[in-house]
Amino acid sequence: MSYSWMLAFLHRVLSRFTSLTSFLIARSKRDHTLPLMLDGRFFLTVSLSIAAGAQVSAPVLAIEQTKNSPKVIIASAHNRPPYIIEDDKQGLELAIIRQAFKAVGVEVDFRFSSRKRQHLSFEQHKVDAVMTMSSHLSVSSYWSQPYITYQNVAISLASRQFHIDRLAQLRDFRLTSFLNASKTLGPEFLQMASEHLSYMEISPQHRQNRMLYLDRVDVVIADKYVFQHLNTLINDEVDTSPELAFDHVIANKGYHVLFHDERLRDSFDKGLSLIKQNGLYQQLTDRYLGHYRH
Repeated sequence: MSYSWMLAFLHRVLSRFTSLTSFLIARSKRDHTLPLMLDGRFFLTVSLSIAAGAQVSAPVLAIEQTKNSPKVIIASAHNRPPYIIEDDKQGLELAIIRQAFKAVGVEVDFRFSSRKRQHLSFEQHKVDAVMTMSSHLSVSSYWSQPYITYQNVAISLASRQFHIDRLAQLRDFRLTSFLNASKTLGPEFLQMASEHLSYMEISPQHRQNRMLYLDRVDVVIADKYVFQHLNTLINDEVDTSPELAFDHVIANKGYHVLFHDERLRDSFDKGLSLIKQNGLYQQLTDRYLGHYRH
């Protein structure tokens, strides 16, 4: 059987395909509304359309490219209600970041992992940014404006009447805090912790709550809203009804998002400013923290 007719047909298709390819590449250099890189699926569609005698409109491809634009991927800690609710990808911190980006037309998604894994993913450029970054950490990249402040306080049973008003007083108590607190709460706290004979950092964090109510520690260093939420996880094990005292002896600073790309950082800062101006930031804060004791 002779295949000369098929070879001739394919030759004509290839010639027209090559000519159109050259035309599109040349035009893309002059007209920035056309993509500079066209994928194989487009070329296959073009070649089949040419073979059928169809007309192809190149600008439509740019619209499809826009529709398929990737999301910004941000590394997040694991579950930390009411700030981070991992299962639903909700919580105050995630909502602020999501809405700030939405205000400037950018979609965002979150990847949850340990702090060590977050830093590694960022260093390896597996994510675009990492959140909840303390300014006490020495990392060289593009830092956002502070977008959230955790309320880290000294928590004790009100009946003990400790009345803590200086960080140095914490040396006198059986003391525990969350993992990596000594690295994120500032140099004064680090010095106190390093000199404390029985200071402990505990994970998972709800164990702190249990220890306080069972009189195994005197004071817990934690965000007061996280602590109150964690009580809901242990209230069938211990009595969590005793009144708490919250002593503000830690200088809490805002946390940042750390970016690889300066323009992306600028977009986030712009969106953050917008949602603060239009009242959405306060609405989110009231939604997630309004029912806790302040």
